[in-house]
Amino acid sequence: MTLSSNSFDTLSTLDVNGKIYQYFAVNGGALATHSTVARLPVCSKILLENLLRHEDGMSCTREDIETRRLGARTRAIESAQEARASGEPLPSVGPDPLSDEEETLLRRYYEAKI
Repeated sequence: MTLSSNSFDTLSTLDVNGKIYQYFAVNGGALATHSTVARLPVCSKILLENLLRHEDGMSCTREDIETRRLGARTRAIESAQEARASGEPLPSVGPDPLSDEEETLLRRYYEAKI
């Protein structure tokens, strides 16, 4: 079906009446432990699945997927930090605001990428 590197180990199979289908489960493999993936809106999960399906190590790499997965949260952290510095209430990121631990982890990730 695919030439994906499957570096996140998300390739899954589904058997329907003897016909086997393969798909990339965004809530499976190495991504299952990331709370940021669980909180993504459905449209973002669809885009993530597309990236996983096309991960070939050249046009789409593991690093690209990690960057896109955390990119929106990182931008949210930056705006949260600006709000905190100005005394404004923290903005919501998706259905839940960032926890202090999540903010710290994502800030470290973002700073390591610079």
